[in-house]
Amino acid sequence: MNDTNWFHDLTTDEAKEERATLSQRVIAGLGVICLLVLVAVATSAHAAPMAEASEDGAKITLTDEACKLDAVSNLKHRATWQEKGKTYEGCYGVHPAGLVLAYFADKTVVVLSVQAFTKVSGA
Repeated sequence: MNDTNWFHDLTTDEAKEERATLSQRVIAGLGVICLLVLVAVATSAHAAPMAEASEDGAKITLTDEACKLDAVSNLKHRATWQEKGKTYEGCYGVHPAGLVLAYFADKTVVVLSVQAFTKVSGA
């Protein structure tokens, strides 16, 4: 058998058709991958700040994103604490008693009244 016979016993036309079919499969596969990436980007792009509280140069922002801290399982949403040019990741939940409970990566725990927060406009 000849080692240069890449399309085992196919005629030239059959080999061209085989290459065309393979190209179509590759293009379709790449299209599916691009679609999945676009859906993932569009899904994460909707995340937005919902409310903020600030005092003495510190600002806590509550978002509708999922919590990003692996160590936290009972506070479902993402919060950030900005102070003196630094930003700390955190997670928060709202207690039925009207309290916002938050835990931050630097091990800070914050409990504030829901009334301390104002809705972020344009979110």
